[in-house]
Amino acid sequence: MPRGGADDHAPLHRAPGAGTGPAPRAAAGPLSRRHPGTALGLPAPVRSRPRHGHAAPASDPRASDGDRLVFRAPSAEGGPQVTAATSAQIKAIHTLKSRSSLEDADYRALLAGFGVGSSRQLTLVQANALLDRLRVVAPARAAHPRAVPMTGRYGAKIRALWIAGWNLGVVRDRSDEAVCAFVERQTGVLRTAWLVEPAQGRAAIEALKGWLARQAGVEWPGGQVAPPIEHKLAVVMAQWRRLIQLAVVRADDPLSGIHAVIEAKIGRELAIVSDPSLTPDELDRVSAMLGRRIRKAIGGTSS
Repeated sequence: MPRGGADDHAPLHRAPGAGTGPAPRAAAGPLSRRHPGTALGLPAPVRSRPRHGHAAPASDPRASDGDRLVFRAPSAEGGPQVTAATSAQIKAIHTLKSRSSLEDADYRALLAGFGVGSSRQLTLVQANALLDRLRVVAPARAAHPRAVPMTGRYGAKIRALWIAGWNLGVVRDRSDEAVCAFVERQTGVLRTAWLVEPAQGRAAIEALKGWLARQAGVEWPGGQVAPPIEHKLAVVMAQWRRLIQLAVVRADDPLSGIHAVIEAKIGRELAIVSDPSLTPDELDRVSAMLGRRIRKAIGGTSS
């Protein structure tokens, strides 16, 4: 089987006879890289305070404005000064970027929309506009008043199921606070109990699995002792079916094409889709890649 690149840009499978035209593409979301940019043509910032104690003449484009960085727009008569983004704004931009888990390419596309390549090149007004845009994809949220670390015997398993929901496109907030609140609503059990007590931990896990089966069509393996790799493969197969439903890929049946996609992502051949040599880490990488495509297709962030 031809080897594809091991990155997220490996082409997804087409059914035989589907033609050679481009595959259907989802409508551009709010972070589309086709977002039009506006080249502002602003010069590099200069410090407004004159050096060596000499006052700047009135005609000097660096006329004093305290100790702020200013821009002067190109103009024959000399236009108004434009104040650069403050350090507080730049810090807030990077905080929101981190919270939203934006990919670097998407973040650069947002900056390009303002005609700059770095947040330090933004004007004060542009920085405010970018902050507003980032708040849409990374709304500020306060920690749950009873938030506790996702540790204990069942914490990792519950978090893994929640991230599976994120990669299936049915979870909008991947944080620990969100999964804790969800489980409490579903079971009525406080997190301090289900993180340590076997009966409550199993109840929380089964509640999440049942919800993912109903909302995302995950077909969990039968039996109480199925190996973790089978659960991860069940999530990947549900993701593939969801991509077919969203018309992101074309396939004659759910198994068509996923074999090649998994091979391309992990960079090696498999005898069958459920090859016993598959590792949990490999399936996690496949699931994360498919999750980005699902979220982009349904109009959310691809991160």
